[in-house]
Amino acid sequence: MSDVQRFAMKRARVLSFGIALVSFAALSVVNVVIFRGMTVRNRLESRNDSERTFSILFASLCRYDDFGSAIEATQSLKRMIVGVGLYDEAGDILYRWGGVPESYVPPAFRRCRRQE
Repeated sequence: MSDVQRFAMKRARVLSFGIALVSFAALSVVNVVIFRGMTVRNRLESRNDSERTFSILFASLCRYDDFGSAIEATQSLKRMIVGVGLYDEAGDILYRWGGVPESYVPPAFRRCRRQE
């Protein structure tokens, strides 16, 4: 095998490796773009479902006295809502339905307490 043939074979190997590397990089970029789009779409769907659930809940409060009876009377709300809790400024519970914590500390207060 002559030097020219060896050079041509090495060149072909390097070129094919380069093409494979560029193709892999391009497909990786396409994957990142697709998955970011899917993440944004899923987040928007989740927010839309939450807003729809709260809209149904607040609309049904016109017919019922409290959150619990409104939720129990509506099948879609029963599936979507685990619990409802209303708290005062101190974080103590005012109203409870379902599984909710006894008290609530807002995130801003948590940050202030950590700094002390």
